[in-house]
Amino acid sequence: MKLLIVTPTRGDRLDLLDAVLKSIDGITVPYQHIIVAPVEKHPAIRSLMSDHPILLVCETGRGMYAAINQGIDAAAGGWDWFTYINDDDYFSLHFDVFLNRIIASESCGCQADVYYGRVAMVGADSNLLYHMPVCPWPQSLLKYWAIGKSPLTQQGVCVARRVVESLKGFNNNYIYAADMDFFCRALSMGFNFKYLPIVVAAFRLHGGQLSKHRIAFNVEISAISSRLMRVGVLHAIFIKFIFYFWNIRVYFYRFFRLGLRRYDDIINNSQ
Repeated sequence: MKLLIVTPTRGDRLDLLDAVLKSIDGITVPYQHIIVAPVEKHPAIRSLMSDHPILLVCETGRGMYAAINQGIDAAAGGWDWFTYINDDDYFSLHFDVFLNRIIASESCGCQADVYYGRVAMVGADSNLLYHMPVCPWPQSLLKYWAIGKSPLTQQGVCVARRVVESLKGFNNNYIYAADMDFFCRALSMGFNFKYLPIVVAAFRLHGGQLSKHRIAFNVEISAISSRLMRVGVLHAIFIKFIFYFWNIRVYFYRFFRLGLRRYDDIINNSQ
């Protein structure tokens, strides 16, 4: 395995970007890390890079997913797996375990095309708020996206190169939800997903993130969901119940930590 990691950044929070770099230090598999940032931020970012083998690429200013595509296009040959991590998130201590599980799956001939794990939601101080709910049944992922329920979290995903090349990267027409579009297209093309019950990364809540633009974000989600399979009302109620039941410990923990707050409220009120 050779892993390609792309980090899109505006370069405004070097402290958070430094946390990303430190979280990559524990990776034992060969990897290439590419940071895509505005050219005027390159000198400050280079000050963090002394101990890290990183390629710095000039961002074109066309949005986060265009920056990720730039990073993919700039990568040197030889990589066979891809992931991206935003500059305000970071990989967990178990990310390397996750990667080695993928290698083990390749060795035994039961390889999938996309692997996904669990993701922790943390506050600006990196303290755990709760773990994100997840769907462990890959065959049901499209159904959950069709009813507007997110069954996995982007930070916990590793994608085979053949998928990235077949899909020609991310759709730049989406500003907030191109990752959902990417995964739905991959599933619709028949690529195999596999769930590994490992906490792979942390999704950090803070005041300046794209995820706070919930109205525009939900408009894009609805547009993507509308082109997927139709799920009947009763079936939607049933699979939602199964999802909540499977993740019941997550929801109990979230209740005790944050009370009766919906996900959108938690995102919008982050500092």
